[in-house]
Amino acid sequence: MLAGSSKDLPKAMDESAKMRFDADRQGDGVPVGKLIDLLSRINGGVIEIPSLDLRTADRDRRVDKVCVTVALIKGRFGNDLVQIPRCLLRFIAHTKFRYGVRSIAHLIDLISSEAVKNGILTISDIRLPMMNEEALRSSSLKLHLLDEDQAFGIVNRWKWTSEDSGVVDLRLPDVPDFDAFLTG
Repeated sequence: MLAGSSKDLPKAMDESAKMRFDADRQGDGVPVGKLIDLLSRINGGVIEIPSLDLRTADRDRRVDKVCVTVALIKGRFGNDLVQIPRCLLRFIAHTKFRYGVRSIAHLIDLISSEAVKNGILTISDIRLPMMNEEALRSSSLKLHLLDEDQAFGIVNRWKWTSEDSGVVDLRLPDVPDFDAFLTG
């Protein structure tokens, strides 16, 4: 299995599958050289992973962002973690991340190690650089978050979601209604 993010890779696979003599020539942004040789060794096709921000009538991938976030937080702070601030999960659900899961992991890595006490991740000790635009712009997090209104939009989203004082109890087997979770 190979992973690649260039949109030219599927084009190169399609072009090489046409069995033309000139398939190895440069054209329409399709890479040449050893790429077709490499692709010829793959017995399969392209698997597209939908965006974590995909929302359709029957699918909301923000649920996946929240699940990934919980797994990353538990991976970082251990399985003894029993509560996570709902506002953090809501912020992540509503935010676009430049590099998907890798960017979410970067955000989780920036959470202060002192933010967990007695199995509870507390928002007051989280110390993420989103309290103001200057703090965000001077942080490495600026390379991972996307917003039409740039730092202003991200800081305001953080303030908006931070108003939610609820917690998600990881010990409960029942999953709450996700639409209600997103809207508060």
